[in-house]
Amino acid sequence: MKNFIISIALIVFFQFNTSGQNTFYLRLYLNNSVTLTDIDESNNNYFFSGIEFQENIQNCIIGKITKKGEYINLIKPNTGYKKNIFTEVIKKNQNLLFFGSCGNTFIHNILVCEYDTSLSLIKQQILKSPDTLLWLSNIKVCLDTVQNYYIGGVSTIFSKFSDDYNLFQYKISKNFDSITSNFETQEHTYFPFDILFLPKTHNILISRSDISYPVSYIRQTDTNLVFLNETELNSDFASNMKLFNDSSFLYLFSNINNNLQIVLYNYNLDIINQTIIHSNNNEKMLFRGLDYYNKKNIYIAGHTKYYANNYFLIANIDSTLNIKWQKFISTYNHSFHPEIIKATSDGGCIVAGSEFDNNNKQITFILKVDSFGNLPASINETKLTAHDLILYPNPGNNFLNIRIAVQSICGTFSMFDISGKQILSQTINRENTHINTANLPSGIYIYRYTLNNKIIETGKWVKK
Repeated sequence: MKNFIISIALIVFFQFNTSGQNTFYLRLYLNNSVTLTDIDESNNNYFFSGIEFQENIQNCIIGKITKKGEYINLIKPNTGYKKNIFTEVIKKNQNLLFFGSCGNTFIHNILVCEYDTSLSLIKQQILKSPDTLLWLSNIKVCLDTVQNYYIGGVSTIFSKFSDDYNLFQYKISKNFDSITSNFETQEHTYFPFDILFLPKTHNILISRSDISYPVSYIRQTDTNLVFLNETELNSDFASNMKLFNDSSFLYLFSNINNNLQIVLYNYNLDIINQTIIHSNNNEKMLFRGLDYYNKKNIYIAGHTKYYANNYFLIANIDSTLNIKWQKFISTYNHSFHPEIIKATSDGGCIVAGSEFDNNNKQITFILKVDSFGNLPASINETKLTAHDLILYPNPGNNFLNIRIAVQSICGTFSMFDISGKQILSQTINRENTHINTANLPSGIYIYRYTLNNKIIETGKWVKK
């Protein structure tokens, strides 16, 4: 099959810092709206998949950049269908497998493409589903110890009365010469979020959420896709799972208190350890994944409704699930929608997604930070910054909220009027603090946050 080269404009800012780790910020300006879906590291480069949206057409795209964030190639595979989606990238020896779905009116087939690291197509496989009225999405993939591939996702049947969302699973042999499938009709509307192979028990886990109720489940099947059991969890929205060792795995979800919760489970779903990343005053935390390359640096990215306007969160957690640092990433008057987080071999991580300017124009971004959360220094013109503190609403009125990163708690928050007179000073000893400002006159105020005699954050707050 022929691949089409895509023309793009891009801006990249790169720095090799004192930690010995690359950092960069790459913006891709494309003719059409693009959502990135996955990133993988191979052969000293980063490879990503995504979806290009045109009117009545969806195209899968594949891109390649260096570890310095230098753009190499971006192609659009031609499958012969009008709608094509890639959602997952997996290494296969020296090559890469891109998994997704394709179709014309409905995206009802499983699509698997194998590429070498120069992005030359080796093999393309299209697996027909049993029903052409299905729409297959949310596709996730895992491998077992003998290189069989397990694919899980949601199958949607659209009708004028209601949309039915059901679970589907595929098992594909390593040579793609044998296929087992399982399509289920469910009482409730479930969205699968991840799939994981357990090497000790040789079972398959699927995390999924009931979108009608604040509850999620972990479902277990054997390697023949035969249902074994399902466990209901005290959580709202499920996210991804990551194998931790031969007897446990990490699971990320939004709990019923709207906080992010990272839990280490054993294979019986007993809790071994857990930690919580608190949201902003009970706003629902929207997460975009968990990943690690080594257990010293476990990364999480996400945002709340407030973060989604101007900020998103990156958190770094150690192997005992202690939060080492959090960073709130922002740029001037742009909103962020992070979609992917991927830990890298040098100890840092990549966060990628969409950025929207004042005219709501979509910009695809790929940000690489080091293991300390540092950004590249040469990005002043983009005004991309990392914060330990955010203050909102700004402008505000009778109150303001302060959100402090965990590594900077127990500092002093001070506020000054325009003449330099201090009108407020308060020790901040928790992540979320609410301050009453009803007695302050309207005007411009300067705030400063210090910790151990060092200025951590300073800025301007406006009272209406």
